[in-house]
Amino acid sequence: MNDDLQSWYRALELEPGASLEEVNQAYKDLVLVWHPDRLPQDSARLQEKAQAKLKEINNARDRLREYQATRTNGNGNGDRTHTTSSRSTNGAAKADATRTEREPTYRTTQRQHSRRASARPEPPQPARPSTTQPAKVTETPVYPQSSATRPTNHRHHIKTPQRTPPARPDLSGVDWSGTSLSERDLSGRNLSNANLSNTDLQDSFLHNTNLQGANLQKANLFRANLFQANLSNANLREANLVGADLSGADLSGADLTGARIKIGGRIAVRLIGANLIGAIMPDGQVYN
Repeated sequence: MNDDLQSWYRALELEPGASLEEVNQAYKDLVLVWHPDRLPQDSARLQEKAQAKLKEINNARDRLREYQATRTNGNGNGDRTHTTSSRSTNGAAKADATRTEREPTYRTTQRQHSRRASARPEPPQPARPSTTQPAKVTETPVYPQSSATRPTNHRHHIKTPQRTPPARPDLSGVDWSGTSLSERDLSGRNLSNANLSNTDLQDSFLHNTNLQGANLQKANLFRANLFQANLSNANLREANLVGADLSGADLSGADLTGARIKIGGRIAVRLIGANLIGAIMPDGQVYN
């Protein structure tokens, strides 16, 4: 158990004994880093690696949650002798409970059997000679084949109405300057020409979002997912882009003057496949 516990903490890059809050935060951070959408879709090796990593951290998070819950209930590292005696003491009660749970099913089965027996058709009786006059034969009307007059079994022809998902509102031109949108999911939304200056968008999901012409001056986009987002002609002056994923994004004509993209002299922004034609880079140079 101790070896497994150590491996679960290592999978989440935590020290043993970390709190449940730290486990949840580490899980969120690693999911953002290893989400397959952040990696090139045409690289099978990276996609397989991301899937394996997500499986590992999902398992570690689930096991540590169970472990923390067990400790909270006082059963995690308790005396095994006490556990064994509890099982012995409660054995009969559990057996009775099991029988009690099975009885309703058995009774239901008997009732169903009775219904099926009563619903069976009676065997045909031998024909007896009739002493009455033959009944008058009534002709069965012949209906035309038109769908308007042909009798229909409505029970089998009722169509279930299709539910249309509610349309998401258009957010173009919205003014959210100075607000906190941390970890919000705005993927696929239309935020063109929106005012998001000084907005906290840390760890937000903005993949495939339309941010064309949006004002993101001094916005905090730390670790934001901007995969394949449209940021053409957007204002990103002095924005914090450290850890952001801009893979496949359209940054043509965008202004990144003074934007923070490095940590210790190293570029810390993912720009694989991004379109930077005509963009003003953080040093003021125009990319061509």
